[in-house]
Amino acid sequence: MFPFPGLNLHVQRKVYHVFVCIVFVSGISTSPQLLSTACAGLTFVMFFCEVAYCRGVSFLTNHLQKFKGAQDMEPLVLTPFYLLIGLSVPVWTQFGVFSVEMLTSRANTTFLQSVLPYAGVMTIGVGDACAALIALHLVV
Repeated sequence: MFPFPGLNLHVQRKVYHVFVCIVFVSGISTSPQLLSTACAGLTFVMFFCEVAYCRGVSFLTNHLQKFKGAQDMEPLVLTPFYLLIGLSVPVWTQFGVFSVEMLTSRANTTFLQSVLPYAGVMTIGVGDACAALIALHLVV
């Protein structure tokens, strides 16, 4: 599935999450507007790929089946979509319709503008990794 064929599936997913979080941290720190635009475009591409997958397009069926998680319902493969949305929404809130100024008072705006885009990385990247480690130690 991923470039680490010898690793457990759950470990491979966590490695993928680390790579995605590194991309998002570097994108937020260098060009958050470009990252926001790229994420919006990728969301639309993933949506149309999901529609094509549900309609049975053969090359997508074989490829997207690799990313199917236990929580995905047949015939949808939404786990990668959830990861992208979870990381993108905080970035979009800084530049989109739901801007920080609309949601808060002016006094806290500067602090929230600097921290808010990293909320997805903190919850998906750090939070998910910590939850996986805790679950691994509880199960073993």
